[in-house]
Amino acid sequence: MSWSFQVPVEYLSQRRLLARAAAAQLSHARLEYEVRRQELQQQRRELIARAAVLRRNSEFTSARLASADAAVHERDLRAVKLEGDVAEQLQRARLQRYNAAKSLVEADKALVYWYADWARFETTPCQSTAGTAPPQPGATRPGGRALYLWHSAEWLSDGATELGESKFRAIHAAGIERLLISLDAAQMRRVSADPSPLTRAVRNTREHGFKVELLLGEPDWIRPERRAELRRLIEALKSVPFDGLHLDLEPAQIDPSAEKRPALLGWLAETLASASAASPWPVALSVHPRDLDVPVGDSSFAEVLHRLRISPTLMVYVANPDRAVEIAEPLLGRHPELSFSVALSLEQSLGRDESLWSYTESERRRRIERIEAQLAAANFSGLTLELEDAWRDAPGLARLAAGE
Repeated sequence: MSWSFQVPVEYLSQRRLLARAAAAQLSHARLEYEVRRQELQQQRRELIARAAVLRRNSEFTSARLASADAAVHERDLRAVKLEGDVAEQLQRARLQRYNAAKSLVEADKALVYWYADWARFETTPCQSTAGTAPPQPGATRPGGRALYLWHSAEWLSDGATELGESKFRAIHAAGIERLLISLDAAQMRRVSADPSPLTRAVRNTREHGFKVELLLGEPDWIRPERRAELRRLIEALKSVPFDGLHLDLEPAQIDPSAEKRPALLGWLAETLASASAASPWPVALSVHPRDLDVPVGDSSFAEVLHRLRISPTLMVYVANPDRAVEIAEPLLGRHPELSFSVALSLEQSLGRDESLWSYTESERRRRIERIEAQLAAANFSGLTLELEDAWRDAPGLARLAAGE
C-alpha cells in the first residue's frame, strides 16, 4: 500500500513569499533597532557632557550669589557710618544680589530638568517612599558595590557590542557601580604604546554609568628596585580617563612571616607615596585587615594611608557574615578618617569558609545584604566582589549578588 499527496504549486510559492516577507520585516526591524540604539547612545553621551556644564554653571552662580551677599553686607555697614551715595550703592548691591539669586534658581531648575531627561537612561528602580510600601532588601545599601575585573581582554574587545551591552546591564543590576580593570603584561605593553583602544573602552564603560579604576597587582613593585616600574606604567596611562587607581600589592606574597611584615609594609608605604605622587587619579589599596595596626616608623600603617589619602579595601575573605562584620567593624570605628571598602570572595577556587560561591543564590544574597546592613558606619563605602573571571560570569551576577 502506498500514499500519495498532491499539493498545489501555488501553495509552495505562497509559503516562500511569506517567508521572504517575514525575513524582510525582520531585517527592517533590526535596522530600526540599531538606528534607535545609536541615537539613544548619542543622546546619553550628550546628557553626560551637559551635566558637567550644568554643574559648573550651578557652582559659578552659587559663588556669584555669595559674592553679592558679601557686597550687600559691606554696603549695609557703610550706610550706617558714612554719608554720600552709600544708600544708592546699597540698593544697587541688593539688586545685583537679587539677580544672582535668580540666576542660581535658573541653574538649579536646569539641573532638575536634566535629571528628568536622565531618568530615561537610569535602570535603577525608584525607591518606595515610607508608608507606601515596605522597604526592599538592598535598598538601604550604604555604598555602591565594586567588582574586580582581573581578565579584561573581552571587556576591551566586546564592551561596545550587543554582548557587552547585555553584560553591562547584568553588572549594573547587581548594584555594582565601580569596575576595577586589570591589564596583563602583554596588554600593558600594547596600551602603553597606543592607549587609544583602552581610552575608548573606559569612556564606553563610563557612558554606561560606571566608574572605572585601573587595577595594578604586582607584589614585587613593593621592592625599592622595582618601584620605578610602577611609576612608568602610571605615567604611560595618564591620558586614559580612569576614575581611580587601585593597587593590590600584598606584602605576604613576598614573605608571609610576621617578623618581616613591618619592614615590608615600610617598603609598601614608600611605593604608595611614589605611586600617589605620579598618579593623576585618587589611589586605593587592597589590604589585609591585620596590616592596618602594624607600626611603620613612628605611626601605624593606617596612619600612613591617611597621610597619603589612600582608601583601603579590606580583604575580608570569609563567608560567615557575622565574622566579616566582626573583622571589619572595629577597624572602621578605630580609623574614622579612612573611607573603607570591604572585599568578599565569590571565587570557585576557595572553600566554603572563605568564598560565597558554593552557597545557593538566595543564601549568597542574604549574607551579602546582612554584611551591608550591619556595616552602618559613615566611613563604609561599600562592598567589592571578587570572582575568577567577572566579565565572563557577568550574566549570572544579577542573580548572584543583587538584592532583589
